[in-house]
Amino acid sequence: MAPVSEGPGGPASVGWRVASGVLILLLAFVVLVFMVIVINPDDIPRCDDGLSSEGECFDVTETQRTLQIVVSIVGSVVGALAALAALYFTVTGRRGRLVLQLTGATFAVGLLLVIVGRT
Repeated sequence: MAPVSEGPGGPASVGWRVASGVLILLLAFVVLVFMVIVINPDDIPRCDDGLSSEGECFDVTETQRTLQIVVSIVGSVVGALAALAALYFTVTGRRGRLVLQLTGATFAVGLLLVIVGRT
């Protein structure tokens, strides 16, 4: 039985694996930010509700807030998958392209979240 081929470049170098470990921490932070947007821990009302006594409120419509929640949930899932793929890459040195694709998708969803919040 022939050994399994590692691919054209072989397994990843130690430097790439260390960078992937740092990426795991970054992705974990991004996922936490996505979750905080969904949870709204301060229970800040929307400005159009008229419930703000201290002048602090979200200046978004109900539709924008719903879109933010949906996009945040999608971003959390994609970010968690990216972090798991980065962990796999750190351990095995394989599937680096998948890590890059999922990380790019996570940050694209984050950009979409910013766009939804600003419009």
